[in-house]
Amino acid sequence: MAVAGDNLYIAASGSAGSDAKIWKISTNDGVTKSLFRNGLAMTDALAAAGDTLYFTQHAPDGDSVMKILTNVSGAEPVTVKGVREKLASMAVVGDSLYIAESNSDLVANISTVSPTAFEPVVRGLNKPFGVAAADGILYISEGVENGRVMRAFITGGAPAPFIENLKSPRGLAVADGVLYIAEGGSGKVLMTPAVGDGKLSIVAEDLVFPTAVTVANGTLYIAEGQENGRVRKAPRLWKRSDQ
Repeated sequence: MAVAGDNLYIAASGSAGSDAKIWKISTNDGVTKSLFRNGLAMTDALAAAGDTLYFTQHAPDGDSVMKILTNVSGAEPVTVKGVREKLASMAVVGDSLYIAESNSDLVANISTVSPTAFEPVVRGLNKPFGVAAADGILYISEGVENGRVMRAFITGGAPAPFIENLKSPRGLAVADGVLYIAEGGSGKVLMTPAVGDGKLSIVAEDLVFPTAVTVANGTLYIAEGQENGRVRKAPRLWKRSDQ
């Protein structure tokens, strides 16, 4: 799930065949459009900036082989980089795309202007899943074994624990100085000041394995996974000025 301007983009993963979809939804009037007439292979990570949409595509002949593609102004998607290890999530910052590579235990960077090579930025992670960025800091969730959120400088370097003892943290989002965490294992979305001591508050609960969060026009959107396959919304409750 990703947002750009007044539009929310949602990836419906589908199967390893060609029935995955990406939906474009106006946050103003709710008008919904399916972007591609032809089916996509299994789609996971998603990011958007301006009129460009970045998403990963699962190869049908492998469990963890993905591609990164881009779609500009409704054109057919084109591959901007070849096969990589499992790409779990992405975040756009300026002219850079930051990508959590679960099977490689790292976060890599690729230029959105000239997408020719992946450059590792943060190494030494444990199955990273979510990635978000703000004010020169990367926030990275580790959900398989560690259950924590790590922080690292966007320019690279060793990651440091920020929040620990989480239950399968998945997608992350940062807005107005607040970090939002989809905690899949507890069915909650949590929030904490992005710069602070990591004290958590609950934004939403009684969810079914929330996997992604994003903020658009003052509203927090939450994607539920597993059997629900739906997106819910809640007011964004906290801003940097409220701290």
